[in-house]
Amino acid sequence: MQLHSPLYLIFLSAALLAYFVSRDCWRWLGLLLASVLFYAAFGEPRLLLLLALVTAATYACGVVLAVSGSRRGVILWTGIGLNLFIIVLSRFPPLLAGLGPIAPKTTLGAGVISVGVSFYASQAISYVVDVYRGVIPPERHPGRLCLYLCFFPKLLQGPIERADHLLPQLRQLRRPDYNDLRPGVLLMIWGFFKKVVIADRLAGFVDPVYDNVHNHSGLALLVATVLFAFQLYADFSGYTDMARGSARLFGVRLTQNFDSPYASTSIAEFWRRWHISLSSWLRDYLFMPVTSWLSRRIDAERFLFLKTDLFLYLCGTSVTMLLCGLWHGASWTFVVWGGIHGLYLVSSQATRKVRRATLRVLRVRRNNHLWRGIQTLFTFSLICLAWIFFRASTLGDAWYVTSQILGGGVFSLRSLESMGLGPSAGAYRTADCVVALVSLGMMAVIPGLVRRWRFFQRTCWLRWLAYGALVIWVVFFSTENSSSFLYARF
Repeated sequence: MQLHSPLYLIFLSAALLAYFVSRDCWRWLGLLLASVLFYAAFGEPRLLLLLALVTAATYACGVVLAVSGSRRGVILWTGIGLNLFIIVLSRFPPLLAGLGPIAPKTTLGAGVISVGVSFYASQAISYVVDVYRGVIPPERHPGRLCLYLCFFPKLLQGPIERADHLLPQLRQLRRPDYNDLRPGVLLMIWGFFKKVVIADRLAGFVDPVYDNVHNHSGLALLVATVLFAFQLYADFSGYTDMARGSARLFGVRLTQNFDSPYASTSIAEFWRRWHISLSSWLRDYLFMPVTSWLSRRIDAERFLFLKTDLFLYLCGTSVTMLLCGLWHGASWTFVVWGGIHGLYLVSSQATRKVRRATLRVLRVRRNNHLWRGIQTLFTFSLICLAWIFFRASTLGDAWYVTSQILGGGVFSLRSLESMGLGPSAGAYRTADCVVALVSLGMMAVIPGLVRRWRFFQRTCWLRWLAYGALVIWVVFFSTENSSSFLYARF
């Protein structure tokens, strides 16, 4: 059941109706039953088995950590280890062959056995660690803890919620009012717009190229790579908007997961704006523990010809980004993608003083608009270069695309004909391209106008006129064959 499908809208409406008529003390149970039913709709019993196992182990670890005066470290690592093992199982479905025949591949684009596992298992790890650190008290209500892990709007693709943010809301569920319903509906419409108008339309240009890269050359591969960057953002952020909108209808506020990431002026800033819940999770539960562990064992100003601070950053970043790649899938393409971003971050940190000194010599102000524009374009280029490895089916395909883009391919307009663009493109294909470009412009401009244009904020009729126009745009220009969400496989 995909969030942009008619079946989900029917399911959401039924769940919302039941939520409205329920008593306050039973609303958690209604949401839990809805979440379990939503997960069961994928037709894979082992998904529910894994969820039950993670919930039971996480609940037990949290309770024992609260009362245990000794061996807390053993309990902590038991909880972490079990959840990591579950994540590994979801990344290697053949390891589950002993539990029965593996379900066939679905429209999700990956084995259904892995749907949502990484997200709720990551939440379970953060919960156990936070209880161990004393950041939060353990949740004594097993049903509410299970709801925290599997709340259906964010189950498939996040955001990866922290216990101190979501659990208090689940303890005080209330009937939502107009101030919840209006932004909830608007977020869902905006998410639909991103998914069915932009992401699915761009997929028609990207997928034919990347499914057989050796039939294409330089400019076609470059255009497909840039379009994939926007396809992935529209697809993933579109899901997040729909998830946040769905949750808001129940009075629950999920974490914002994106903040105009392609407007970043550095790779570090990009990771503060892209998949924010995962980036902060990696920082707090992987990068910081690794660097802290190393710092306690290095008692010198320099280590291996490097300043200790730089060495710690290098090690922590390398481990974090490589594991970030593996988190996305058991493939060398994801490992290389994570390694590339690790290299970006380490290089930026190592050359920071040199770059600042160069700017002072050239008398370039860091807030200069032209300079920031150049930085943004350069950062986006680096991001797209890394996306090649994220999207390519194999390392061989990724190397081919990279070599073609960096100078080995044909960069004439005729090379675009292989992907249905260029001078000979048909009227339908040209119209598709125009709609995609206009929609991309709307996606980039509208959020800023809504936040900054006071007349729009104060004028009710203008807001509703804009909402109606957006709905009409979605209805008229949604693609006929909508695909599954790209991140559903992670």
